[in-house]
Amino acid sequence: MTLFELVVETLKTDDWSFSIVEPAETITFGLTLDSGQFRCYFFVDDENDCIQLVSIVPAMAPREKFAALCEFICRANYALPIGSLEIDLTDGEMRYKTSMSLHDVPANINMIRNLMYPNFTMVDLYFPALMKIIYGDVDPETMMAIVDQQLEDEDDEDEDEDDDDFLNDHFSPHDLN
Repeated sequence: MTLFELVVETLKTDDWSFSIVEPAETITFGLTLDSGQFRCYFFVDDENDCIQLVSIVPAMAPREKFAALCEFICRANYALPIGSLEIDLTDGEMRYKTSMSLHDVPANINMIRNLMYPNFTMVDLYFPALMKIIYGDVDPETMMAIVDQQLEDEDDEDEDEDDDDFLNDHFSPHDLN
């Protein structure tokens, strides 16, 4: 089974509604989280055994906020164990990206899920912070301290939660087509 086929199988198994964008190396789907609705893209490179998932933030950064957003994104990315926040400095598009190389590794559905669900958790966490920097004039250092506190508080709450309940409560696939 190719990586592309594995991603499709994973999305079908987890009941996601998705579209295949031609050429057939890209899969797109919508995602509703607590903080908003996101457009997501899987970019699959079967030839090089690489896969990338990006969740696009549903707002464009204004040029006058680029410096503050770049500082915040650098602060956030420094401590991230999986994935990264990104900003396109040409148009202000912001996204969260997770990726992996599976060269000489037998891939399975759980590996694809391990690419997906941390991405969704992080974009849900960081989207409100990005919006507060853009529209609330919160400085990046203060915003990072707020996010760090949220993470600590969630760690305390999540110790007793069942993983299946967490997934069902936080991730709602939908079709944005």
